[in-house]
Amino acid sequence: LLSNAIKFSGQRARVDVRLSMRGEWVKVEVQDYGIGISDDFKSSIFQKFTQAEANSARKYAGTGLGLSLSKTMIEKMGGKIGFKSEEGHGSLFYLLLPLIPTPDQRNPKV
Repeated sequence: LLSNAIKFSGQRARVDVRLSMRGEWVKVEVQDYGIGISDDFKSSIFQKFTQAEANSARKYAGTGLGLSLSKTMIEKMGGKIGFKSEEGHGSLFYLLLPLIPTPDQRNPKV
């Protein structure tokens, strides 16, 4: 998520990363202020080999696999991934991961 935010933001662009706790979940947000995502592309953004434009692979040196792989891995860990974006104004990607107690936390010694 971070490399995409940097890649699609251009030179000297700002990228924000935020971490927070939401009950039994950790929330990670990556926000950029770059090109954003078109409404036409939003529904397919997590599909394999999908890119917004035919020339995106050349322009941004991508395969269209990163977000698909991220979604698969996050869901296998019991998490969720999503985004909000406005074309021309950037994107906010977020993921939620469950907190998994360590063995010591599962069996505390009192």
